[in-house]
Amino acid sequence: MKHISLLITALLLTACGADDDPVDENSNNQSMVLQALQVDEQEGSVTLQGYVDIQNTDYEAAELSVDLRWTLQDGTIKTTPTPKVSVVELVRDRVQFTMTGSATPPPEAFRSNEANEREGVAVSTLYLYIDGNGNDELDNTSRDIIVGASPNTLVLYGAEGAVKDRSKMFTYNGGPGATVKDGWFLGHATLNECEGRPTVRDWEPHDTIQSVVIGDFANRARCEVRGIWPDVD
Repeated sequence: MKHISLLITALLLTACGADDDPVDENSNNQSMVLQALQVDEQEGSVTLQGYVDIQNTDYEAAELSVDLRWTLQDGTIKTTPTPKVSVVELVRDRVQFTMTGSATPPPEAFRSNEANEREGVAVSTLYLYIDGNGNDELDNTSRDIIVGASPNTLVLYGAEGAVKDRSKMFTYNGGPGATVKDGWFLGHATLNECEGRPTVRDWEPHDTIQSVVIGDFANRARCEVRGIWPDVD
């Protein structure tokens, strides 16, 4: 039996005042912020939620699934098996998602690699995809199609007691970097030129996860993909 149960569903919430959130600041419907990360210690679960900007009209919200891919030591990426029921819907003129799961990253993601530059911290990015083979996880089969990513979000996990290097992560480009924490935490990324790494800072309470759908990554130019994907490795 697989260990993760993920649910992607629409939230009847509205966002307010985030620098990277295009919602009109004068709207009367901005009384709440879409909380990006929630951890339930009792249930042993983590929830991610945010917005989806579907820029490619070939895809409908209901077709989309969301998953994380973790960077490994050899430069490859791996998805923790994530059976789930996926629903992505348009709510008040915006597509929103929630993803809830109970698994920690794969053990090999905690080894030192180009992304984390230390032992004990796992680094992942959020992808949107079409689950072509219906197995409820983003894998490397030709039937699964990656169509989008989150350009402003790094999803991170610090293994308690295993992180000896507590210096800030992702401090390249003169950016402030992200503070290392135990358990689940987020880093906010601002993309730079095509071949450059993003500028990263700590996640703030007003930040929201933004994701963008552009179409099949396999058919897109390298710089188009890197225009919505925070490459930190």
